[in-house]
Amino acid sequence: MRTVSWKRSVGATVGNSKGQLMYADALYFRQPLVLRSALEKMSGTLAPSKLLRAVSICQIYGFFDYGLELMDIIGSDVFDEGEIRHLRAHLRSEAPLASRLPNFPGRERLAELLMKLSGWLTPRSHKVKQPRLGNF
Repeated sequence: MRTVSWKRSVGATVGNSKGQLMYADALYFRQPLVLRSALEKMSGTLAPSKLLRAVSICQIYGFFDYGLELMDIIGSDVFDEGEIRHLRAHLRSEAPLASRLPNFPGRERLAELLMKLSGWLTPRSHKVKQPRLGNF
């Protein structure tokens, strides 16, 4: 979920950085078994195409765990083993930098400080709030 809020210039320096909510985007996924059931009803190349689109959306939005789960549960229904291996390897290679950095004492505190600094530097007239939801 992504929210966008605007803060009026007359009060840009008053209060916190929260402004009026202008709009929000939400992304919903089907449960893997529900998606599998829907794909079973499709003919020809439509099922593989739909599954590839679902995995692509997972990649674009950073939900690599869901994409891997789709490949585990549905992949063998529509792809051969080589294609599944390739898609799984591709999803794994896209892991965010945060998951590749080592854990060290104070990492969470450093992250909190950097997020606070980011909030201070973000323009107050138009603010995209990215709550800590999902896998980004």
